[in-house]
Amino acid sequence: MVYQGLLLDFGGVLTSSLYGRMVEFCTELGLAPDAMVAALARSPDAAAVMALAEAGRVSQREFELTVARQLGVPSDGLVERLVSGLLPRTEMFDLAARARAAGVRTGVLSNSLGGGGYDIYTGYDLNGLFDVVVISHEVELRKPERPIYELAAAKLGLRPRDCALVDDTEANVLAARDLGMAAVHFTGEPGQLAEVERLIGLT
Repeated sequence: MVYQGLLLDFGGVLTSSLYGRMVEFCTELGLAPDAMVAALARSPDAAAVMALAEAGRVSQREFELTVARQLGVPSDGLVERLVSGLLPRTEMFDLAARARAAGVRTGVLSNSLGGGGYDIYTGYDLNGLFDVVVISHEVELRKPERPIYELAAAKLGLRPRDCALVDDTEANVLAARDLGMAAVHFTGEPGQLAEVERLIGLT
């Protein structure tokens, strides 16, 4: 089957690894490399606030304050300092451009780190490069919740089962598959780009 829509995650797919950047960030601060990942995974407060920020129910500032408290570091500019180390993956932007030129509907489907603070998408011109951009806090929905996938597909003018998703978070990939999407758990390994190309008929 050739899929008519392509949805790409932002952090970790269109950019270098967000999880890898968290490790670098903690190392820069003199913390254990896995300190941020552990805080978000194991602290009920941090995990809950991150989910609420992604869904636009609390501000980015609340997210910064909560994570900084867990890590014991200054909160000012935490999000900006974290994401400023991300670099664009030119091969993924090229993939999106080639897909769009071939008639595949393209979109960004991203969980943000909350609104009202630093724009983590600044400088990327996502609205100019993609047919659809769905940012979690703007629509008050988040991955891996079913409605945000349905919304993104509908904005592409397609059904979920007509779309392929590329995401670096396994839970988001599994949720997409439950809806009938083709979904690639992106880790940057060789061969994954070709896998996506095959799904959307670019090979």
